[in-house]
Amino acid sequence: VHPTLRESARVGGRLTCISGLALHGFWSVPSAILHVAVSRDACRLRARTNSQLRLAELERPEVRVHWGDNDDGTRFQLAPIACLRHLIACQRAEIVTAVADSVLYERPWLASEWRELVASSPLVDRSWLTRIDGVCESGIESMWWFGMRGFGLPISRQVHIAGVGRVDFLVGTR
Repeated sequence: VHPTLRESARVGGRLTCISGLALHGFWSVPSAILHVAVSRDACRLRARTNSQLRLAELERPEVRVHWGDNDDGTRFQLAPIACLRHLIACQRAEIVTAVADSVLYERPWLASEWRELVASSPLVDRSWLTRIDGVCESGIESMWWFGMRGFGLPISRQVHIAGVGRVDFLVGTR
């Protein structure tokens, strides 16, 4: 079993959010925090490296607990869409954009589940979540696109230019 999966099981839950999506193989940002999904009635959670220590007793546990019903996935890790649900609630918008774009680029068949997730998300988040479509091929591209959208510039993504090939972005005609 992968060491990160063992750590999440030792805590008392399953890997989720940015930790789970990284282990699924999607683009991610490095994080020292372990994100673990636990049931609403979970108790006596343990430290990620020592099952003798209670999580609540640690000064810096380096664990982010995601409480709730988590049925999707395996015994050790939530499914990508369930991980994305926790990601939306946990991370900044530009990180969510980059990671979710990676998921949709790598697994386009998850688009319908993504749309359902967006529809069930808080209204305040839906406007930017609906723009995530899996067109960008890397997290850095997605983050750049997210940051540039606020400037009102005409931006086209993944454009083919005769004699050059495909480019990541055109800003206006450049």
